[in-house]
Amino acid sequence: MSPNYVSARYHRGIIYYNRGDTSEAIADFDRARTIQDLNLEKLIDRDETGFYAEGLALYYTGRLAAAISMLEIALSIAQHLGNSSFQAHILQRLQQFKIDRK
Repeated sequence: MSPNYVSARYHRGIIYYNRGDTSEAIADFDRARTIQDLNLEKLIDRDETGFYAEGLALYYTGRLAAAISMLEIALSIAQHLGNSSFQAHILQRLQQFKIDRK
């Protein structure tokens, strides 16, 4: 419904990725990055789940350091909003990514 909604593109890309449809996932990830590069997104529309989804997209496309940075932003927002269950989930992923980096 909103073609410039970056978080939705990342979330849908993750669904495609988890279903094994990497070409559709990469297409969504690339479109989300293009929207960001063209400054067409509204950052006000992004929440901790959007940054988390972007972090996973970065991880799935081999950009581990950027993925960790994005998850740290998601964690910070989740802490600020008091979303404790999501904080725990993000922390688990961060630990996994940091182990993968070694």
